[in-house]
Amino acid sequence: MASGKSIYSLISANIDGDKLKDGFKIRRGDLADGAPDGILSYHTEITEPDDKTKDALLAVIKKASTGNYEKANEMYLALDKPTLTLIDAIQDIIYDNQDSINENKIYGYALSLIVDSSEIELVKLGLSILEIYDIDDDEDVKALVSIIGLSDEFSLFAVFNMRKWSDADESIFDLVTSVTGWGRIHGIHFLSDTPSDEIRKWLLEEGWKNDVMTEYSSLDIFTKSGAIDLLKSDEPIEPSMLRGIAETVKATQNAKSMPIIGLEHLGNFMEIKALFLKNCEGIEDKDIKEIAEFIKGTM
Repeated sequence: MASGKSIYSLISANIDGDKLKDGFKIRRGDLADGAPDGILSYHTEITEPDDKTKDALLAVIKKASTGNYEKANEMYLALDKPTLTLIDAIQDIIYDNQDSINENKIYGYALSLIVDSSEIELVKLGLSILEIYDIDDDEDVKALVSIIGLSDEFSLFAVFNMRKWSDADESIFDLVTSVTGWGRIHGIHFLSDTPSDEIRKWLLEEGWKNDVMTEYSSLDIFTKSGAIDLLKSDEPIEPSMLRGIAETVKATQNAKSMPIIGLEHLGNFMEIKALFLKNCEGIEDKDIKEIAEFIKGTM
């Protein structure tokens, strides 16, 4: 995307409450915001860049270190590669060349890319560089990350930063409740394995709902919510939470023909299905009953 306005300013101008206005997107054409990186993350093995690419990235960082941000941008865009495939190399180059680069200028470069750039991959470059720095006490910069993360196109890169913060789970949770596409999928994946009771409940009641496919989050939702303990408990499960378990079980069954890791990864999918059906006995909820009948037919 290239326009007169920066991506950050466009996002900021289209916030409605704690999320983006309906219909607003960054990526032009038919692809949903975040789709290219989502597909890369879940369906492609990301390999280490070759030496030629690493040399080009080093040249970009050294140019930015001189303060010539415009030329550095030009050099980076000429690589014409998804930033997601370059993050580790970019960060390693900065770490390995601390003695020969101006870290203040590199930090300033990251902020300028996030706030001022109208190019998608340059914003992602800025977020990738920012991840190196400790911004935990800088609420203004953290706010920049949270705002840019409201676009599914940048949520993953925002979460990469948030996972280093002292309030990581809270910040990621705020984000995943404000996005419904690829950003929700990525954010749920990077929540801790032992989130708060509030987050566990939300995962089952709302987390499985996204604009892509429940299949991508089924394993994360099931494990992080503690669903197996709920299924094994003698206490009845709230219908709103049982519905979430039902959706994750159904999603895994549906995903068996897809290259997506679901609950079968746990090694006890048949037991999970049996426990689920047991908890559905006497349930009145129409949606849960339909899913239970479907699962029963797979046993």
